[in-house]
Amino acid sequence: MDFNPSTEVNEATLERLRLDHRLNVGASWFFWIAGLTLISSMIANLGNQPFGFIIGLGITQLADNLGNSVVVNLGFDLLLAGLFFFLGRKARKTQGWAFILGIILYGLDSLIFIAVQDYVGLIFHAFVLLGLLGGLQALNQMQSIISESSSSTAYEGSS
Repeated sequence: MDFNPSTEVNEATLERLRLDHRLNVGASWFFWIAGLTLISSMIANLGNQPFGFIIGLGITQLADNLGNSVVVNLGFDLLLAGLFFFLGRKARKTQGWAFILGIILYGLDSLIFIAVQDYVGLIFHAFVLLGLLGGLQALNQMQSIISESSSSTAYEGSS
């Protein structure tokens, strides 16, 4: 077997690009959560919500249905949508804590769908959670590769 350093570098670069793409796709789910939450909230506050709980956050939809003030409802919805937007920005900047916090929060939001027996919404939440987990997994693999390459470089330098 011939050793070709240029092929190995290209394969390592390609793997890094694949992981970076998976990380960005996973982080993009935070932006979808934020956007769909705002759309769902606007529909709810206009008094017509044909989508049920399938899109957006269950907690904001419950608040919208229980709240008396459209201004308070929209403020709450904007706050939570902003939080998920913020988490998406941090996740894209390879901040693992953002993925973890977002997964926990969105996972807790999934419990609302169990409580109201909205299984379509629950399946949608599970699908999104898988996307977020995929982003976190890609980030962990990227960090592992970086750690391995820096330790092998340090080892080679000591010879």
